[in-house]
Parts: sequence; structure tokens; C-alpha cells
Amino acid sequence: MTSKTAHPLISRRIAFGLAVSGLALALLAGGVRAAARPAEARTDAAPARLVAVADIHGAFDALTGILQTARLIDDTSRWIGGNAVLVQTGDYFDRGLGVREAMNLLMALERQAPRTGGRAHVLLGNHEVMNLLGRTRDVNPDLYAKFADGGSEKRREKAWADFEKLANARAKQLGSRPAVYDVTREDWMAAHPPGMLEYLEAISPDGTYGKWLRRRPVAVNVDGTVFMHAGLNPDTAPATLDDVTAQVQGDIKAFDDDRRYLVDQKIILPFFTFPEVQAAAQAEALSLSDLVKRAQEGDAAATDWLRHLDPKHVDVIKSVLAVGQSSLLSGDGPMWFRGFAQWSDEEGPALIQKLLDRYRVERFVTGHTVQSPSRVNDRFGGRVFLIDTGMLSSTYTGGRASALEITGGTITAVYTDSATVLQGGGG
Repeated sequence: MTSKTAHPLISRRIAFGLAVSGLALALLAGGVRAAARPAEARTDAAPARLVAVADIHGAFDALTGILQTARLIDDTSRWIGGNAVLVQTGDYFDRGLGVREAMNLLMALERQAPRTGGRAHVLLGNHEVMNLLGRTRDVNPDLYAKFADGGSEKRREKAWADFEKLANARAKQLGSRPAVYDVTREDWMAAHPPGMLEYLEAISPDGTYGKWLRRRPVAVNVDGTVFMHAGLNPDTAPATLDDVTAQVQGDIKAFDDDRRYLVDQKIILPFFTFPEVQAAAQAEALSLSDLVKRAQEGDAAATDWLRHLDPKHVDVIKSVLAVGQSSLLSGDGPMWFRGFAQWSDEEGPALIQKLLDRYRVERFVTGHTVQSPSRVNDRFGGRVFLIDTGMLSSTYTGGRASALEITGGTITAVYTDSATVLQGGGG
């Protein structure tokens, strides 16, 4: 097994019923547990200067270059933006090798900007969410080495021993060895290079980066301009922008809780990736389904086992298998929606106006969809600005770093070698 090995297609909806001695449970019928709502997000008043930067994808040098061009940091990467407001719209993870450095810089700017009356908002993108779930398919394999240390080999050996012990126990419990547990040492080691375990720990709920990431908002309103990574479907968008963040943060916490439960139940280990977690939950669901069938056929042992089944066990399996329908992974959800870039010029104005009216704002600024050619684009009469210009040029051919600057009534696209006024400016 390698980091790119795909397990067989895992169904996101498995449903079965259980009726044992008058006890009825609706098992795996779909749906996701309600998200906890965080405190209301702050809405900034009008700043003297507002600068937004989109998808970084580990392009640390390009990030520092555009922040220097925008006069927000100096050549030592210290904040010099005064009372300006910086918004980074997510996707600092994946593909490039400067992910850790980018996070360290953004975390530092969050601390430094308020000292001079400024502010730095760092938002969640879909790639941050994927990594928090353990969906590491887009991580550059060479990135893991940056998290390795002198104890990495010892940790890998222990992790393999723990995995082998768990796999043997699960095979005995299930009466077979599902693919998720049927892995050789050679394949397991290839799939977990030095530093990967440390990387997963660093972004876990208790990790240094993981704690910070789980506090990131999804959307922020600065003086009537809404910034977020992807976009919102007006037919399904929550009533308030705070609800957008609450939904995503709540769904992340729900998955964290589910993962912790499965670890406690010795179904997975803490370092299982997202496909492995779902495959393990799938195997457990099929085992429960088999027990239901045996109970219905009169098997006394199966009937007794199901009678004592904790409903929480079923709820967790259901939630794990349904996460693809949640706000975290749904293509129609706030982390992935691409309507702002894909709506036609004819349909877009009315659709975006629904959102502007709902939230009583002037415009949206988003990344997520790389613009071609690599320039900041405005749509629907300046009610949407698309600012992902493919900063990681090694992945996005012709890509370049950019920023959107809003100063008074003037909106300018800023590049390291030029600037273009898009709105206002007296021209």
C-alpha cells in the first residue's frame, strides 16, 4: 500500500434495520450530527487598506514576495502594514513544499498586526479541511521529511507494530481480513515515510498546527466585503455568515470525535488516513449487517450481542460514512462550491444578488478556482472578485502571486511586477 493506493469504492450511505426483542434501531440511514455553534465572528470596520491573498499551496517564496510588494511585510517577514487588514482566503496546504513555513508566517502575522492597529485573518480552504480529515492525497511526499526528527524511525517501527497487532485482532473479530488491515510491512513503510506520523500529529486536534487550524473561520466580513475560500450556493447557504463557520467547525469536531471513538474501540489507530478510517468503518458496518441477518435467522448469540449494542456505536459508523455529504466535502458546500466562477454572465447577477441581500454586503472575494490567464478577475459588475492566480507556478503553468487591494473606493489587482485598477480610482 502506498500513499496513493485507493481502497475499493466506499459507500457513503449504508442502511440497515435492527429489531431484536422489541428494540428497534435505524442504522446508517444517512445524515450528519448537528454542529456546535462557536461564538459570533468579528466583523471588521472599514480599514485604511485591505489586502487579500488567495491560494498559496506551499509557495512560500511567492507568498513573501507578494506580501512585500503589498507593503505588509519587510525583507525579514515582519509586519510593516500598520493598520492595514490582511485576509488570506485559505489553501496554504498541499502540492508545494513551503506549507509549514507559510503557516508559521501567517500565525506570526496574526500576532504582529494588532500591535500597530492592523489585523490578519487567515481562513480555512478545502485543502486544510482535507488534511484535518486525514485526506492527504495532495500532500507533496517530500514535505513529510520537514517534520521528521531523530526519533522518526523508532516511531515508524512502533506504529507498524501497533498496526500489525490491530490488524490481527480485527481479522479475528471480523472473521476475515478486510483490505484496510491486509497490508505488508514493506507496503506500510512505503506509505508512511519518515515524518508522516509527525505531520499527522502536528495537524491533529492536539497538535500545534491542528489547534490553530480548527479555530480558523470560513468566512469574514470586512466593511461589506465577504472573504472566503470557495463560495456559497444561494439555495443552501446558511442564514448568517457566522453559521457558515459554525457548520464547518462543527463538522470538523464531529469527525474528530468519531475518530477518537474508533481509536478507543480499537477499530483504527490515530494515524489512519481518511480512506483508511472510512474503510475500517465500512468493514464494521458490514459486520453489524451480518449480525442483523444472523439474528433475524434465529442466531441466539447474534441476538444477544445486538441487544447490548450501544446506539452510539451505530451513530459513529453512520457519521463517518456520511461525511462526504457534510459541509466539509460536499461539492455544493462552502468549502468546494465553484458557482462564482462557473455561473454564466446571464444567470450570475441574480444569483449573487441573493447572497448580497441575505448578508447585507457589497461583494464577495474568493480563491479556489485558478483564473486563466493568471490575473485577478471581477464578475457580475464587481460583485465578485476571483483572486486565485496559481501562486504555485511549478504546479500551475504560468501562475503567479497576486493580491487584491481595497483602499477607499478603489480596488486594485497587485502583482509583483505591476498593478491594475479594477474599480474606482477616478479613471
